[in-house]
Amino acid sequence: MSNLSGLPSLTKKQIEGYVAIFTNVAFRDKPTEQKAYDTLLKEAFARGGQDTRYAAQELIDELKMEHRRNILSTGDFKRMRENITNTVLA
Repeated sequence: MSNLSGLPSLTKKQIEGYVAIFTNVAFRDKPTEQKAYDTLLKEAFARGGQDTRYAAQELIDELKMEHRRNILSTGDFKRMRENITNTVLA
């Protein structure tokens, strides 16, 4: 999670771990999913400001929606997760 000064503090591996929560059915609609969502948006803001936060939020929401619809291939989900990670790291 970002530290109190607002500076980014998550590694790429940690960000990937938070992103993976959104495609794990066991965490769906649970506090863990909300914590991951909030943490990633804070990290995106700390790294790139409001525009980066909005971009990450849009990608996360799209991933969650597509995962619930269950129509995308594993490769598509992987690309979406990578896009979120890269956006947060921007």
